[in-house]
Amino acid sequence: MVGRLLRILVVLLAARLVWSLLVALAKSRARPTGAEPVRSGELVRDPVCGVYVLRAGSFRDGDVHFCSSDCRVAFREKRAVGA
Repeated sequence: MVGRLLRILVVLLAARLVWSLLVALAKSRARPTGAEPVRSGELVRDPVCGVYVLRAGSFRDGDVHFCSSDCRVAFREKRAVGA
């Protein structure tokens, strides 16, 4: 009887160890190594491509914000042709 209880206890402990290892592995794959954590801040919309970017990390042209310098250049070119 005691031997059976010990076997059950060992099996349960082994199952818990395997579960803990699987959870740790899943957490390590959740975010790739070197990935930048999400920063908080106000989002603004790029008028050229329509994506939302953090105001603090955007490319600016006056009060207009862009996701990249390419979008800023395209906006300036479009504005120059329309003027």
